[in-house]
Amino acid sequence: MADVIKIYCLKDPVTLEVRYIGMTSLTLKKRLSKHIDNAKYTKHNKHLCNWILKHLNNNNEIIIEIIEEVNFEIWQEKEIYYIDKFSKTHNLLNATKGGEGSFGFKHSIETKNKIKKLKTGIKQPEETKMIRSKKLK
Repeated sequence: MADVIKIYCLKDPVTLEVRYIGMTSLTLKKRLSKHIDNAKYTKHNKHLCNWILKHLNNNNEIIIEIIEEVNFEIWQEKEIYYIDKFSKTHNLLNATKGGEGSFGFKHSIETKNKIKKLKTGIKQPEETKMIRSKKLK
């Protein structure tokens, strides 16, 4: 488990307004990549995903910046604090008040095997294969 957690923000590349507050133990580059993948494929937070896709379609790069690095023990408190603080002056796209993320969650081996069995034989659409192939190149 990571000892240091980054509380970060996503900023609008045009207006520089803070639009989202989050936490991660990943590098900012990896975390932003996960946000972009979620926007393209999963759409977990619809409003955030639509905002990201709008900027990607306009060739604007989303800005990600560290607000504060904190100890693992207090990341929830700090994320809640910053979401509350920024929501008073910014139009945040956070779906919750923060602090309830599934940090470090991992499926058990049994669950991984069940998922693998369910997905065996399922073919991805050609469009998905092409998108992933482009991304890996």
